[in-house]
Amino acid sequence: MDDFVPICRVSIQTGIFTVKANARWKTLKDLIEEAKKSPGKLTFSSAGVFGTDHFAMETLQKLGKFKATHIPATGVAPALTATLGGHVDFTFSPEVSVSPHIKSGTLRALAVSGDKRLEEFPDVPTFSELGYRVTYLGWYGLVGPKGIPDQVLKTIYDACDKTMEVHKKSIEDQEKKMLSIPAYIKGEEFVKELKSHYDIAKEVFEDLQKSMK
Repeated sequence: MDDFVPICRVSIQTGIFTVKANARWKTLKDLIEEAKKSPGKLTFSSAGVFGTDHFAMETLQKLGKFKATHIPATGVAPALTATLGGHVDFTFSPEVSVSPHIKSGTLRALAVSGDKRLEEFPDVPTFSELGYRVTYLGWYGLVGPKGIPDQVLKTIYDACDKTMEVHKKSIEDQEKKMLSIPAYIKGEEFVKELKSHYDIAKEVFEDLQKSMK
């Protein structure tokens, strides 16, 4: 984070915690209670070690005081395939990737990240509602190299504001297609938002490093 200057965030993408549709867990509470009884027995897949989805699940384990075994995949699609095939018990994936599987009835959603429930799946609670502050979100935006002069930054900020105003409709239409949520912020507000997520991820990363020694 120290190597870049956060400029603006245009939109965010929510992640969804899913299990196979015929899994025995109907709620996140059911799964966590079982995981506590048999540490390491339940398994989960992710798009790769130290990716956003991996960090989200490690954070959930820390907050929920349980332990599951991580089986990393080589991307989101293989991680979902592992869950669909019953090779792992659960996964956490971007809404845009997992939505078709939930709608088709092959996966069951137990929780979503973010501050609010998703418009697409209003019956699925957020992690925060369930008592776990798992707020990892994907985002689209702009960053620049460290050391951009203030005057240049101001010009970029102004250009971002104008673009978001003039092309608001087309940008929001594209975001809708990508199942992204409009969430435009810039400058210090964006820096503060990134730092809050960075601080949580750093703590989880340090815990993971210790466990690997």
